[in-house]
Amino acid sequence: MPLLIILDGLVVVAIDIFMDPIMVYQKKWLWENGGSYFNVPVSNFIGWFIVTISATGIFRTIEYFYPQKTPQFNKSIYLIPLFGYTSMWFLFFISSLQIHLPQLALIGTLAMLPTIIINLIHFVYSKFSLK
Repeated sequence: MPLLIILDGLVVVAIDIFMDPIMVYQKKWLWENGGSYFNVPVSNFIGWFIVTISATGIFRTIEYFYPQKTPQFNKSIYLIPLFGYTSMWFLFFISSLQIHLPQLALIGTLAMLPTIIINLIHFVYSKFSLK
């Protein structure tokens, strides 16, 4: 359970690593003192990590101590959040190239792509494994 909570935090920070520099560049967000990462302070990412692990930590703790019976359903529904996350990556990737930040496209892809790949592998394995 603690590993899942940490992974939750890393997934959210991966989104933020990609999104924040784009928003700063487009002047939709402004950091008073800026920061070393595309003018975004590192404390922003630390804050998002702490908020995420706190929120999902509560949820996952309740889920662990009070498990619900899992209903039978088509596992293809798991593709919906994966599609959303992949869509975010794609839009951030295109946006970073449009604002001439190819290094951000690379960093953001390296941050977000592992989650996409791991979830696709997990989905394929769970969908086609013999149980």
